[in-house]
Amino acid sequence: MPSVIQADLLKDASATKTLATLSSSAVTLHSDVTFPTKVTDRTDFYYLLAQDTDPKNYGNYYTTPDRGNEDTAVASAVVPAGYSSVVDAYMWWISNGYSGALQMQLSWSLSANSEAQGAVAQTYTNMASITATNDNMHRQSILDVGSTHWEDSIAQGDIIGFRIKHTNTANLRFIGISITWRF
Repeated sequence: MPSVIQADLLKDASATKTLATLSSSAVTLHSDVTFPTKVTDRTDFYYLLAQDTDPKNYGNYYTTPDRGNEDTAVASAVVPAGYSSVVDAYMWWISNGYSGALQMQLSWSLSANSEAQGAVAQTYTNMASITATNDNMHRQSILDVGSTHWEDSIAQGDIIGFRIKHTNTANLRFIGISITWRF
């Protein structure tokens, strides 16, 4: 059975301030009632680059060349002004000639303007294991990796460097990192 609440005033928890007046035809909000600004999310993409190699393509995708055991790729990002949190963050890659379990590792370092390079950092830490399917696109979360989380350590204007290490012998091609920022 539905419940019905009948009232002609809506007050704050201390009952000292009227927030709204209700009538049969309208609700009038008091001038002290405010609403947050619109929440906006924006996803930015940062290409992963392999050291001392030229970028390649895989189909229509801009990728690193094949990367095997212990090979790495890096990306850099600047934390945008006005962000309030990180909603999602993924590393994107394509399995090239391999299907099966893969293990990746993430390391990162970040600095603010005029700080030493890598003022805050984390060494290689295992990401969740993933099962690859040959010639398929894969994304893997880079949030909550390790004991110090990059997403909890950043401030607007910081620059952060990510390094992804592939720990299996199977070939894959790194594409990039996507970060969804909330403003």
